[in-house]
Amino acid sequence: MTVDNISRIEAQLDTTIMQLAQRLSDGSLKITDQVAVLTPVIRAGGNNVNEKEISELVFGSMVDSLKAIGEIVSNVLSVGEDEGNVEKVESQ
Repeated sequence: MTVDNISRIEAQLDTTIMQLAQRLSDGSLKITDQVAVLTPVIRAGGNNVNEKEISELVFGSMVDSLKAIGEIVSNVLSVGEDEGNVEKVESQ
């Protein structure tokens, strides 16, 4: 996940990644929102897919879609959390 992908997702949804996490948590993430998150991420993985194909996948497996988005958001928010811990681990 690149900063560019995150920026595009935030722009398309007109929300921050933190607000996206909240919407996911409170169940207010629409199918179109899910497609907006998943499409650039799947494309970044080298897959040539369009939004219609992603919409069909999301609609066909809503639980898997929400789990994947949860993992994406979690990974984005946890980037850098472990920085600085190297010294602590090495000194133990």
